[in-house]
Amino acid sequence: GGDVILRYRVELDPTSNFDSPIVEDFECPSNNLRTIWRIDTTVDAGGKIDGGSFTLRLDVNGYAFTTSEIAYDAVALSWNETAQEQNLPVAFSLVDGSSSITTVPPTNIESILFAGDRVKFSGQLAPYKNYKILSVSGNSAT
Repeated sequence: GGDVILRYRVELDPTSNFDSPIVEDFECPSNNLRTIWRIDTTVDAGGKIDGGSFTLRLDVNGYAFTTSEIAYDAVALSWNETAQEQNLPVAFSLVDGSSSITTVPPTNIESILFAGDRVKFSGQLAPYKNYKILSVSGNSAT
């Protein structure tokens, strides 16, 4: 949102009394392309990506930029960030004293719940508490 940025100003003063300001305005091109890049990963049959990182190199108009390391499980967009709540399309069952949850009826959750996710359950005694998923296999998670 907001207005298009047309220029920015850099101001500095090399003196301790701030009596010799240096000011320069930089004009920005107004035809910047707003771009969303999609990164797809593939694995061998039956494989699973469960660690590591990668970098991206962008080459534009003779300039090259390489990103810093990006975690394999980095969120795609700001709406994917933590503190966003989403209801999962499955029901879970928990046995008192157990750290494992299972889906009812049995439903494979490996594509919707991941190690490192934080979850809450409706009706939990401490509604402010988040539980961190350690592993997911088939229809159960710990």
